[in-house]
Amino acid sequence: MFDELTDPSCRLRQGLELLVLAEDDADFLVIEHRLRQECAGGCLSRAIDLESLEALLSQGNWDAVLAGSDQQGSLLRQALALARRQDPDLPVILITGAIGEAAVVQLLREGVWDVVRKENLVQLGPVIECALRMADARRVGHEAEARYLGLMDGIGDAFFIHDSQGRFLAVNRQACDSLGYDKTELLDRGVMDVETGVDAATAKGLWTLMKEGEVKTLEGRHRHKDGSEFPVEIRVRLLEGTGPRRFIALARDMTERRVIENALRRDREQQLVLRELLEEALAGGGMEETLRRCLKRLLEVSWLSILPKGGIFLMEPSGAGLRLAVAVNFSPEISAACAQVPLGQCHCGRAAQQRQMQYVSCVDDLHDIRYPGMTDHGHYAFPLISEEDVLGVMVLYLPIGFQPKSEKEQFLASVADILAGFICRKRQEEQLVRHRDHLEVLVSERTIELDKSMVMLDRSQAIAHVGSWELDLTTNHLIWSDEVYRIFGIEPQVFGASYEAFLDSVHPGDRAAVNNAYTASVQQNKECYGIEHRIVRRDNGEVRLMLEKCEHQRDASGNIVRSLGMVQDITERRRAEEQLRIAAVAFDSHDGMLVTDANKVILQVNQAFTRITGYSAEEAIGQTPALLRSGRHDSAFYRTLWESLHHEGRWEGEIWNRRKDGGIIPEWLSITAIRDPSGAVTHYLGVFSNINEPREAQRKIIELAYYDPLTNLPNRRLLLDRLNHAILSGVRTGRIGALLLLDLDNFKILNDSRGHDVGDQLLREVAGRLQGALRESDTAARFGGDEFVILLEGLAEDELTAASLAESIAEKLRDTLSGSYGLRAGIYHSSASIGITLIQGNKDEMEALLKQADLALYEAKSAGRDCIRFFDSAMQAAVNAHVLVEEGLRRAIAGGELFLVYQPQIGEGGRVTGAEALLRWQPPTGPLVSPARFIPVAEESGLILPIGQWVLTTACRQLAAWSRNPATRDLRLAVNVSARQFRQPDFVEQVWTVLGETGAPASRLELELTESLVLKDVEKVIDTMKRLKAMGVRFSLDDFGTGYSSLAYLKRLPLDQLKIDQGFVLSLPDTSESAAIVKAIIALGQSLGLEVIAEGVETEPQRQFLAQAGCLNYQGYLFARPGPAGAVETMAASG
Repeated sequence: MFDELTDPSCRLRQGLELLVLAEDDADFLVIEHRLRQECAGGCLSRAIDLESLEALLSQGNWDAVLAGSDQQGSLLRQALALARRQDPDLPVILITGAIGEAAVVQLLREGVWDVVRKENLVQLGPVIECALRMADARRVGHEAEARYLGLMDGIGDAFFIHDSQGRFLAVNRQACDSLGYDKTELLDRGVMDVETGVDAATAKGLWTLMKEGEVKTLEGRHRHKDGSEFPVEIRVRLLEGTGPRRFIALARDMTERRVIENALRRDREQQLVLRELLEEALAGGGMEETLRRCLKRLLEVSWLSILPKGGIFLMEPSGAGLRLAVAVNFSPEISAACAQVPLGQCHCGRAAQQRQMQYVSCVDDLHDIRYPGMTDHGHYAFPLISEEDVLGVMVLYLPIGFQPKSEKEQFLASVADILAGFICRKRQEEQLVRHRDHLEVLVSERTIELDKSMVMLDRSQAIAHVGSWELDLTTNHLIWSDEVYRIFGIEPQVFGASYEAFLDSVHPGDRAAVNNAYTASVQQNKECYGIEHRIVRRDNGEVRLMLEKCEHQRDASGNIVRSLGMVQDITERRRAEEQLRIAAVAFDSHDGMLVTDANKVILQVNQAFTRITGYSAEEAIGQTPALLRSGRHDSAFYRTLWESLHHEGRWEGEIWNRRKDGGIIPEWLSITAIRDPSGAVTHYLGVFSNINEPREAQRKIIELAYYDPLTNLPNRRLLLDRLNHAILSGVRTGRIGALLLLDLDNFKILNDSRGHDVGDQLLREVAGRLQGALRESDTAARFGGDEFVILLEGLAEDELTAASLAESIAEKLRDTLSGSYGLRAGIYHSSASIGITLIQGNKDEMEALLKQADLALYEAKSAGRDCIRFFDSAMQAAVNAHVLVEEGLRRAIAGGELFLVYQPQIGEGGRVTGAEALLRWQPPTGPLVSPARFIPVAEESGLILPIGQWVLTTACRQLAAWSRNPATRDLRLAVNVSARQFRQPDFVEQVWTVLGETGAPASRLELELTESLVLKDVEKVIDTMKRLKAMGVRFSLDDFGTGYSSLAYLKRLPLDQLKIDQGFVLSLPDTSESAAIVKAIIALGQSLGLEVIAEGVETEPQRQFLAQAGCLNYQGYLFARPGPAGAVETMAASG
């Protein structure tokens, strides 16, 4: 233990009293010899056993004890105990032979001060001297400790010194007093005898791990001599020193402190509960539910020592009694008995009446309300009062033996105040809600009236084709009414509402004039501005004529800050004026004309009427056509004439009329009934001429007004008139008609490829066949282009029969039109697609019927053409879905929801030669949207242009990145180009710009075109392809085999590749037709020197068939699915 302190030069002090325990004489002689050399003038005594050792220890005052080598067992431990009992600071040193380090450590732990080996007795003197010095130091420490203990008697805490086994070594007076023992009794005990809060294992573990100077603070409980316990706070510290581990412990009685802490804790709990209740009351829930939560929380407060049962009564509006609003743990009997409590009855009623808390320790005579199963209990009843108003009562159930305390009642009174405040506030809120509801009803009524006014304004604007607008000149913010958006054909969500955005919709030819006129009105501080100008509708490109007017508003300084204006679509007015001018010219033609009202009173005649009849306008106006009656026609003739007018709307034939001079002349008379939108006759127009005079002018007017000049079929105006008549007739007769919309299949291809004269010839042939196939009561009309409308009136009274007849007639028309036509350009075979909708009287409107027929026609064409389809609600749902897709697509473009995936293209030997860029759409929510669903919508809406530009740019960026990677620099990238995108006048410049900005190699870019694209305007397509080809761009003809490409056109196209459509590949090699077509495409490509690639290759038999046929380039799931660019790069790098 003292090895590190021993100095070999240290000499042993003289005159020492040393005691040697040695059973062996030789051991003693060796030790004696060495000590005689080291120490002079001292005394050396020998003990041979424990008995002699104990006797010698008691007789002298020894400086140290030396134990011989044989004393390493139990005898040594007994010797150590004897020496320690005689003097705890008496050094005991062991002299031994060979011994291991572990044994030395164990001896030191048991109390040996140091160990000296026999072969190293030269160290014996220094070891003894060091031990003596340490003993002197310890004795000084014990004296200081004794003085310290004397001081500790003056402190208020119990003071203990104990060893590592918990045995008390020293205690102060306070320790004895607190535990009820005298000092002798307490020193015979240990920590575990008085401590009940900590077990022995925990305490010893703590003592073992503590370091010198370390202080541990514990909470425990001490046991008094009389058996009572009290809380203590204990601070333990390990004493410094080299001897056995000893600990100082200070124990403070915490009884009074715990009382204070409990009071503080209860106070904090009170504040916490009150705060929780206040927060609950302020949370804004329903009254009774909030009161229930508050009461439950109150009943959980343990220190109140109340039963978990209670209720809250609310004062009735009449003030005559209480109503049980909230009950916690009430039995059905209690709830029923206490549902209504009159004022003054029972403790709750008295608490409300007397406005004071009521306390009863048990059920007494004042407990008026009784119920089955009632047990003895106490009550607290607190009135809930707010600003002198009793709002209710809180009742709490108390156990028998409950001890009321002021602090509890004060706390419960605070709870009652919170609940009363909450009830008061909720009632005020309810009153405010009633007031607010009343105001909301008033506001809603005013809003409805305002909305009606706005709707009426919007309808008025729509009817008049007049829209309103407002322009803030300080912010350039433009506001349009709904009608302006309708007039301009713009969707509100895509319109950048500004003056510049408005100018973009103005016709380029009028844009400068409009801008100059408006700017001048502002700069010259004019009151108003007005101009007529054209616009180009955004939705369909139609040019319309507008009348624009506005007034300017000024600020306080007189500066114009706002313009309020209107815009009116006057296109139809101008056309009507033009028609009136034409009619005026026609009215003054060579044929006589007269106009009557519905009662046949003449309103107007022309000069030819006067010339033919001899009657002036003044003489004829106000009369009836009977003025001209010759008497040659009987009443049956006129009855037939008017019946024809009533049913057919027109009559034409020969008639004899009498001139003013009495002469009778033959005339050719045509009478037309003019109807208003409701179908009622408003006027009659009569056109007549001398039968011997030409009738061409009159017929020309009728034809111009009501007939298509190319086919001589009724035009849109006459058709709508007859359709209106058919709807009214259906209402009157209850019979159902049908409206057929017919479109010639592939007419545009004929028109574009063989010329418009040949197309016109076909239209005339079709018109003739239609007229020959219909009943006299049916109407065939041409709407324009290759669209014809067939009106079938009065088919049947029930819907099923009418539909069957309409389908039968449609089949007849389809068969009639599907034959061959002998045109100037040769024999031509045509077919027609037909859409049908039924006319069911007042259920229909004309425009709605036309839209329904159009939807049905679209469905027929989508079904593969040469088909007939009826309109149903599913079509309308499809249109609605189409609109939703378009709206979503616009958001997708702006929100970055579109992305590209890449499908590898495999060449000979399985080598990756390139990839095709494929477009995908991932909305923020929901699954991927199929390209088959959104690409057609993009094509129809025009969104394909910005999408196509984005696809081209993104693909070229990827191609540029591949070109910088040795593993992918030779890959080609195929990009699909839509027809609308390719036909843009600046498409070549667009591609050039993208290649320049991205750095993509043109020779690695492959544009995929469809057969339908290259067939339209072939010369222009070839020119565009050649210009791009000169830049190095490659071309692939996509989906080859599905169109109508001719070899003559194909040879002229600067193509690099033919792509076999996956529809043919899918059925390989089992379907002979597909196999033959695929072989023909491969042979054609080889003969033209073109590369051939097959798409949609999914199985090994398909690839083997294609390879045997000579196609060595593939694309499909057999090799890889479309994926990110990295997947293509990985395939290319792997070889």
